[in-house]
Amino acid sequence: MSVTITTQNICERENALNSDGTVCDLSNKVITSLSSGDFDGLSNLQYLDLSFN
Repeated sequence: MSVTITTQNICERENALNSDGTVCDLSNKVITSLSSGDFDGLSNLQYLDLSFN
């Protein structure tokens, strides 16, 4: 049996990333802290909204 674990970045976990990976809208998500690696794999990210958290 093989188990694959995929770690999602915060934008994927919160379903906040647009289809081409350039916008992550994390506004109003009640985010109180960020961890290292939360934005891993987001090389196309151009706009990040963290307002109202």
